[in-house]
Amino acid sequence: MEKKSSSKYYMIGVVILIIIILIIVLIMGKSKSNKMENKPENLVGNWVSAVTGKGMQGSGKITIGKTTADINVSGDISLTIDKVENNVASGTVTYNNLCYTSIRSIASKTTPTQAPKCVSGISKTIQAQITGDKLTIQGQTILGVNLAYEATYTNNDITGTFSRTGSNDKINENFSGTFNLFRAKK
Repeated sequence: MEKKSSSKYYMIGVVILIIIILIIVLIMGKSKSNKMENKPENLVGNWVSAVTGKGMQGSGKITIGKTTADINVSGDISLTIDKVENNVASGTVTYNNLCYTSIRSIASKTTPTQAPKCVSGISKTIQAQITGDKLTIQGQTILGVNLAYEATYTNNDITGTFSRTGSNDKINENFSGTFNLFRAKK
């Protein structure tokens, strides 16, 4: 009799465990279906600096002859993506409160740090190539520097780097930084 009773309790336990597992699977499946998929089309919308004043930060050096300038940049960046077609996102990038400072060295003599120079309201149209979860934007000129951007995106943020590295017989540039954007609240 004890064997029948213990196997009966064992079977009841197994059935309860299966029911619990099914409930968990159903709940998880429902919560996943409520989330947006990470698709290029979901990039359409407004994106703003993750941290005010620090949405875009960078530094670098520009050397012209014997003069070298160490440059630091920080400010806000916003991005409006109007449409995505054939894995190309089109829209506008706007730079606000974008400030830069520089320290110049002429023939190893350092001049005082210049006061920050700031610009606001500079808007540029963009075309971003989308490959998987990556965005690539080429040829954005800001503050006289032509930058290339690379980023990864999710449905809630775009995080990446920008850079400018180049040289010719008179100018040597090495400039890079990061940017972080969040989807703007509606």
